[in-house]
Formats: sequence, structure tokens, C-alpha cells
Amino acid sequence: MSGVYAYEALTAQFYSAALGQSYSRVLACSPAAAYADAGKIHFADSSEVNVTMSLGFQNRNTYCVAPIVDNSSAQTRRIDFWAVGINCCESGNKFECGSTRKSVAKGGIRAPPDGFFIKSGQEFKHAIEQASAIHNLVVEKDPILLAWDADPTLGQNASLLAAIGVVILHAALFALFTFAVLAATVLLSGTARGSGLPK
Repeated sequence: MSGVYAYEALTAQFYSAALGQSYSRVLACSPAAAYADAGKIHFADSSEVNVTMSLGFQNRNTYCVAPIVDNSSAQTRRIDFWAVGINCCESGNKFECGSTRKSVAKGGIRAPPDGFFIKSGQEFKHAIEQASAIHNLVVEKDPILLAWDADPTLGQNASLLAAIGVVILHAALFALFTFAVLAATVLLSGTARGSGLPK
């Protein structure tokens, strides 16, 4: 169970970035279909996250989305790229996910597909539907969801290291639990012999 959780929460994002293609100087007004195999995307300087059109969809956690737009005249109401995050948009519309506060941040890591336990992709799409209705946006059927990051490669490696840390921690806790059970068994066995009770 620890392995499944670590994979879906952390390692899946690493593989999503590592196994996908890396694109540079991408215009946010480009069609998503051209980057369907993307794992990491570095956007052009004219592209940015529009935090004023962000929205948070609440379902236990708050699933936050914000459109990635280009400030050129080529940008239309159609939005194919969205920055996403969980529990990082105060009051549902103050988007502070990933590296959005850093003006130099122009990239993102592809959000992994839904797994057995974690199904954040569905929730992000609900948030996108609401945001598009409120701000009169046209959304691609399969928009590209990205965790906004100043250095997507560094973020990719951080996901793998975090997953390894989770597995090591859970393995250590399991070893401690096993040791405690064995110690309790030995102690009870010795008490039973000392009291003359049948084994």
C-alpha cells in the first residue's frame, strides 16, 4: 500500500515528466494536440499564468486551476494549457501553486494520470469547467495540466527523491512494528513459562 501511494502521489509525476517529451519556447496559444506527448514544457517569455481567472474546486481538498495564456494577439478565448495544484488557492481564487510567485517561472511538469487512490485529474477538470463557464473560456476536450515550476527538471527529480523518502520511512515503520510484535511475543512467552501456564 505504501508503494502504491508513493507511486501515485510522487513517482507517477516523475515518470510523467521523464518519459514524456520536453518542449521549449512553447506559445500558450498553441493547440494542445501538438504537445499531447509532453512531459515537460518550457513556455515562451510571452506566456504566463493568469491568476485572475483561477478557480478552486472543493471536494475534501481544494483543486486549483489557472489558465496559461499568451500576451500576444494570437491568444483567443480557447485555453489548452492549465496550471494546477492542490490546496494552494486561498478562498478558491487566489492561485499560489508551484512557482507562480516567481516571475522567472515559465515551465511546468505534466500532471500524472489518475490512479487507483488519487484521482486529482477528474477534480481538476471539474474546476476547469467551472472556470471556463465563469470567464467565458473555450476549453480543449483534453487540456494539458501542468504543475507550474521555475525548473521542471529539478521538480521532476524532487518528486523521485520524495517518493524514495516515503518508501524508506514506511519500511522503517514496518520494521519497527515487526520488532515490537516479536518483542511482545517473546515477553508473553517467557511470562507464560514462568507462571506455569501451558504453552
